[in-house]
Amino acid sequence: MAKKLGKVIPKDLSVVGFGYEHTQLLSSPKISIIHQKAHKIGEMLHAVNR
Repeated sequence: MAKKLGKVIPKDLSVVGFGYEHTQLLSSPKISIIHQKAHKIGEMLHAVNR
């Protein structure tokens, strides 16, 4: 979509994803990925809500 609009990443846009590292392999151009450990977050929430 950015290419169609004549935008250049990262000059005109910044792209960040939430997910797993393999997601980055599918994107063009490469994007930054924030890895969330959902299982660990769930364990922490469970411990807090006891």
